[in-house]
Amino acid sequence: MNATADGPSPDHDRGVPPGHPGHGARDAASADLDGAAPSARVLIWMAQAAWRQQPGTLIVAMLAIALGVALASGVHAVNRSALVAFAGALATVNGQADLRLGAALGNITDGRLEAVEAMPEVRAAAPVIESALRVLGPDTAAIELRLIAIDPLRAAAIQPQLAAALADRNRPVDALASDRVALSPGAMRALAVQPGQSITVLTPAGPLPMTVAGQAPGATADDRLAVMDIATAQWRLQMTGELTGIDLRLREGVDPRAFARLLGEREPALMPMSSDTEHARMSNLSRAYRVNLNVLALVALLTGGFIVQAAMRLCVARLASSLALLGLLGAPRSFGARALHGLALALGVLGSALGLLGGLALAGLLLRLVGGDLGGGYFASERVPLRPDALALAGFGLLGIVASLAGTWAPARRLGDIAPMRTLRGGLIDPRPRLARSLFTTATLAACALGLLWVPAIDGLPWAAYASMGCALLAGISVIGPLLAGLARRLERGLAAAWHWPPGWLAIARLADQPGAAAVALSGVVASFALVTAMGVMVHSFRGSVDQWLQAVLPADLYLRARVSGTAGAFDADAQRALAGRAGVGEIRFLRTRELSITPGQAPITLIGRDVDVRQPERALPLTGPALAPEADTGDCLRVFASEPAEIRLGWATGQRIELPLPGQPCAVVAGVWRDYARQHGALALSRSDYRRLTGDDTVSDAAITLEPGASAAAVIEAAQQRLGARIDLQARSAGEIRALSLGIFDRSFALTHALEGVALLVGLFGVVTTFAGEAQARLREFGLLRHLGFTRRQITLQFACEASIAIGAGVALGTALGALLAQVLIHRVNPQSFHWRMSTDWPIPSLLVSAALLILVGVIGAALATRRAAGQAPILAVRADW
Repeated sequence: MNATADGPSPDHDRGVPPGHPGHGARDAASADLDGAAPSARVLIWMAQAAWRQQPGTLIVAMLAIALGVALASGVHAVNRSALVAFAGALATVNGQADLRLGAALGNITDGRLEAVEAMPEVRAAAPVIESALRVLGPDTAAIELRLIAIDPLRAAAIQPQLAAALADRNRPVDALASDRVALSPGAMRALAVQPGQSITVLTPAGPLPMTVAGQAPGATADDRLAVMDIATAQWRLQMTGELTGIDLRLREGVDPRAFARLLGEREPALMPMSSDTEHARMSNLSRAYRVNLNVLALVALLTGGFIVQAAMRLCVARLASSLALLGLLGAPRSFGARALHGLALALGVLGSALGLLGGLALAGLLLRLVGGDLGGGYFASERVPLRPDALALAGFGLLGIVASLAGTWAPARRLGDIAPMRTLRGGLIDPRPRLARSLFTTATLAACALGLLWVPAIDGLPWAAYASMGCALLAGISVIGPLLAGLARRLERGLAAAWHWPPGWLAIARLADQPGAAAVALSGVVASFALVTAMGVMVHSFRGSVDQWLQAVLPADLYLRARVSGTAGAFDADAQRALAGRAGVGEIRFLRTRELSITPGQAPITLIGRDVDVRQPERALPLTGPALAPEADTGDCLRVFASEPAEIRLGWATGQRIELPLPGQPCAVVAGVWRDYARQHGALALSRSDYRRLTGDDTVSDAAITLEPGASAAAVIEAAQQRLGARIDLQARSAGEIRALSLGIFDRSFALTHALEGVALLVGLFGVVTTFAGEAQARLREFGLLRHLGFTRRQITLQFACEASIAIGAGVALGTALGALLAQVLIHRVNPQSFHWRMSTDWPIPSLLVSAALLILVGVIGAALATRRAAGQAPILAVRADW
């Protein structure tokens, strides 16, 4: 029956006329195709056919997914391993403490310990000193260790591991000896000592021999930790009566958070911090850096999804006739889509599994080569053991599968438009891109991208800015097809000479009529090159801004920095006078830095006491705008100068009154904002006279010296070292050396970023090469027909090379324009919200031109080689299927 009372039969919907052989065969075949088991066999057969026809393209698609998963999971595994290692070190130091009390600035006096210990909520309290300890190494060079000084008797109830490190089972009283120190394995290895041997500690009072009592627990093999008795540390480090912290063990039932709020009322000078908040504080220090690397790594996965889309589109083109025949035999419309989804699922599962294995291997390699901070400089230990998170790995594997399935959505949707009879007779023809729909999609995504730019950071991270970049990227990709078609039509009208050169004319005509295939191939190119352009512009701009800033903040000839054991500065008042009076020293400026905690659990800012004249602050600080007028009335408030990161992070502005946790000076006025790329979380600069008045600290740690004409820098350095003695490690560098060292650190920090950019570009390049290669194989009939019309293999190769060059060139141009826009988002939104830095845009024109030229050249060469091979078939074999 060809029709029913309700309308035409399904055969009419499928384009099967009455009397056609397919019409009679439908009833006999539909039962087998509708069954579950036969349908599964046919799906497997279709997948095998796709694999036989294009193994290279499918392998590249799978490897693209694997590479994206490997990068994302590897970067995450490294970051997590570093944080777990830090948490282990924190647990070792804190032991069973519920809270640690510290001061917002400076140290705590011994008297606070007794007051806190007397509180009814406190079960036990143990004093702690955390500081730097300078020790002579095996080559007489000073090595810096992290010192934890404890009271072994009090610490037994809170830090039993640290207390046990100093104890001797046979002679417990030795734990209190003043010449004993316990070292972690990493410290012993660095100093080349064993328990029982002696080391030389550099103290402010002079060299001090100490005996290595035993092994101190450490979170990782590379942690350099020293543990000693707190009385010895106070005596030898000239910290008598001072503590850096007090560890508390609360009584049963006491909530640490509630007690912290209560303590703020009783002891406002103390700042409580739990182990959780301290871990969160360290996590927040590196969080923005970690998130940016993860987002960058996921772009490779996005590009892999586009490569899967290209591979699935080629499957549709090659299997269109088979799918059309199955449709005539009664297969449901969803059959082809299910076949594609099944193939994409297999690619996603295999690619994700391979990517997770590669990610673990990559993480282990990165931990050995660049350390747990991936070059960011956030963690002291360079090597940490690999500790991946199974749940996170499963999530990245799922992302790989989702990316693979998402790449199948458009090709599977295309199958719904296949008319079986038309496809069997003339093959699959790409529909022309719908300009109105593409422009509507592009305009909608662009509007979303613009709107998201105005959303502030969420929990300190620029999630909305990232979403804006994603929308902008999709907007650019959605317009590729109409852009190619419009470009080709304009070339048709504008290049009259192309009519006299058949390869060029055919290339332009086909792009104008069938831009869909090239658009799919270019999606990955546009995404990857836009990312490379954006990151390249941002990093180049950042480096240029840092270079300009270094030239502004390094006006002196010589810079001295001295490190000493303890918390005091290396240059006391006598040393400062002696340095200022040395021959050859024309002008000298001193500087002292301390950490200032504004809010518990948040990264501290840096308090800088330096020689700054409030009437002419621009002579000492690179101000970003006008300073507060010297005659402005600030009352009793202190004048301070906030760095740009402090302005962005804390919302401070010139003229604003702020409260600071400084002794005797809670009120301050921001007298100006200055540029600072050295301290990500902000700094406050004030005059040294105000700093000494507030803290009572007259020591400094840095000196900037302008030499007299003809003076020898080496002589000044030698005189300074003689004045300070061997107890202090003096570092002396010229402005040029500091600039080179700083830029070297910058380049090392962004080395992984450049590597990820290169990988993303490589994935996009592989995608376009394999897609054009597959497209050449899918156009065998067309090439055979051209050979019958008299075209040579060389002319066909030139035609396809012209198509590839026009398409890839357009994709690179679009990617460059899109990347330039994304770079502005990175510079003006992502960086200020993530790292609290501002910079000006600086375009790396030569490197962008070289990258674009290489991408176009390699893509065209790959397409030409693939076409030459495909066009080499005999014309009779190529068009035989049309007979």
